[in-house]
Amino acid sequence: MADLSLEVQRVIHAPIERVFRAWTNADELKQWHSPAGMKLVKAHIDLQVDGSYSLAMQDLTTGVIHEPHGSYQEIDPPHKLVMSWGYGQNGPSTLVTVLLKSVDAGQTEVTIKHEHFTDEAMRTSHHDGWTSTLDRLDKFVT
Repeated sequence: MADLSLEVQRVIHAPIERVFRAWTNADELKQWHSPAGMKLVKAHIDLQVDGSYSLAMQDLTTGVIHEPHGSYQEIDPPHKLVMSWGYGQNGPSTLVTVLLKSVDAGQTEVTIKHEHFTDEAMRTSHHDGWTSTLDRLDKFVT
């Protein structure tokens, strides 16, 4: 079976250093990092290679908590973050790469590559989630 992956790209209206800080500071992450209809209620970041992160996103309709977690595999400030992304102790682990590139007038192109999904439904839900999460990032940093 072919590897299921996605790529989402967006221009964020803030300089690259500002966008990188929003991705790597737990207090800032809590203010924007969740898809529409959810709220990030907990964020822990140990920003170093092999350092861990854990998040707790609450569904605002059902109250259900989703807890993605993983470890940083590559950190190249302010251009790149690579991290594992999983749920639970035995859930499937995927790979997220966040690429940041300076573009015109102090803006930043953000590309999220998310790889190794187990099925199409999982890929589709994460595509929708990342799309709305980037909308929130843009609003947060501008």
